[in-house]
Amino acid sequence: LNGRVDLTQQTIITIDPVDARDFDDAISLTKSDDGHWHLGVHIADVAHFVTPGSPLDREARLRGTSVYLPRHVIPMLPEVISNGLASLQQDQLRFTKTAWIEFDAEGNVLGTDVANTAIKVVRRFAYEEVMPIIQNPRQTFPKVTAPVRHLLENMYELAMILRKRRFANGALQMGIPE
Repeated sequence: LNGRVDLTQQTIITIDPVDARDFDDAISLTKSDDGHWHLGVHIADVAHFVTPGSPLDREARLRGTSVYLPRHVIPMLPEVISNGLASLQQDQLRFTKTAWIEFDAEGNVLGTDVANTAIKVVRRFAYEEVMPIIQNPRQTFPKVTAPVRHLLENMYELAMILRKRRFANGALQMGIPE
């Protein structure tokens, strides 16, 4: 693991649009006995595959980002990296940069940390799949294990805490079409 923190035994999932073309971020969340939330945001470490100053690095810098068109993608990096080695595919060992954020029970940020990590995504979701699981706690869903369901429920609980804080601090709800 090249000195990376091994997170391969943690419950880590991806949630993306149903038509997503890349899977480059994942999440984990635990709640400690003191009521604190420990959110992990895991970002694919594409830099692991790019030697600084190499032709690949220079070309990626020129492109800056992948370009998404209606039926076509112009990737920043070769497809074997962006859609293969660095894609956070389910059940595959992947290298990531992880940011941890610790929140108290009221959603106040208590601290952060960053590390080079190795993960295995245990389940890939589309956004449309998640809310029915959260809204129907007594219903069983094929391929959704108890730890994954628990993670989704905790994610929703923390999201509502953070949403409440945002609105209490003056956030606006815009009721206009995208």
